[in-house]
Amino acid sequence: MFKRTLVLVVFITLFCIAFVFAMGGRSAQEERGRPTREYKTHVSKYGFSVSYPADWYLVEEWHSIDIPESKKGWLAFGIYNVNPDEPASVKSIPQDERFGLFFNVWSEPSGYLPKNNEQELRYITEKQQMASIDTLEFIEKEGATFCLVYGVPRGRRDKSYELIFYLPSTKKVGFAIIRKTGKYSIYELLEKIKIKVSE
Repeated sequence: MFKRTLVLVVFITLFCIAFVFAMGGRSAQEERGRPTREYKTHVSKYGFSVSYPADWYLVEEWHSIDIPESKKGWLAFGIYNVNPDEPASVKSIPQDERFGLFFNVWSEPSGYLPKNNEQELRYITEKQQMASIDTLEFIEKEGATFCLVYGVPRGRRDKSYELIFYLPSTKKVGFAIIRKTGKYSIYELLEKIKIKVSE
């Protein structure tokens, strides 16, 4: 009787362990598969693409930025975690959890430009993009170098993050303005956004 009970206990234990491993492996496979199944990708004509979670919203052209009428259309596109065109969507997320990333491109600056990638991005950031800088760092993502800066952009008064990157295929400078990060840190938000620069 004791041996039969012991065999039964061992069998149940082994079954439970096998079940846990099987479920864990499936979860890992699902996690690895998420970027292709649950992401959308927007390809810009300027030489880069952005992949973002499928439940976020892409808005083409200018949207909800307080700039003069004459400059509308300067924005390539924006990505939000609410749909700015639907009041119900906007109200569904508390204001302190909303965020938007606003992408644009500029022509490569004329004149002197350092050849080193980091020096070039620093030069563009300091001479063309920002009026004042609090922090500046370089990040490697998807095989490209990005300059992440926090400070006051030229022509504005409020501070924001900007992610600046060079677009070799079109000889332009891409940047993303990030005024709010919602419930994420800036690094968590950038982990969710995949920016791929064309060669």
